[in-house]
Amino acid sequence: MLLSKNDYNLFLSSTLKFYFFIARKNKLVSQNLSFAEFKELDNKVKKKCRDLFYLHPELLNEYDLTLFENHTPQELEVLSGFKKKVHSKFLILKHKPEHSIFIDVETKIVYFVKSLSQPLEFMLNEPIAYVGTALLPFNDVIIFDGFLDIHSAKNPVPEWVLENYIKIYRKAKKEKTYVSSLN
Repeated sequence: MLLSKNDYNLFLSSTLKFYFFIARKNKLVSQNLSFAEFKELDNKVKKKCRDLFYLHPELLNEYDLTLFENHTPQELEVLSGFKKKVHSKFLILKHKPEHSIFIDVETKIVYFVKSLSQPLEFMLNEPIAYVGTALLPFNDVIIFDGFLDIHSAKNPVPEWVLENYIKIYRKAKKEKTYVSSLN
């Protein structure tokens, strides 16, 4: 259900370098701030960078790779995955040992999603939750971008809605129409 430590570190390194670029370009941080200092900042700044990127996807094309001379091909592949992102509101229906089940609230597409460094159920206050996030390809699996905008506390999932999502999941499982890779 979790990425390996090496895969998690690869994802984190790649995205933090990109968010650092966004933070400096948009003057969210001092131009004198080092990358090491940026990594230590709280997640609010990093989330602002992520949100800015989703509003302005062209930032990925503007990303100045010269900021980090030692980009690996794997890091560049992680970043190219952002071009295939599915940014939406999801219902997280259940957690299985190998993945969590996300259902896109608008399209009703079922996704099998791996967590990054800790099980998703530990990040949520309830077992079933509405969240806003982006799903990304990573190797041959789907991960989320590291940020979950949790909506369930404000809007608990009514029983009749939950029953509909369970039907959607069962149908996708039976017909094998779920998505387990975005590559």
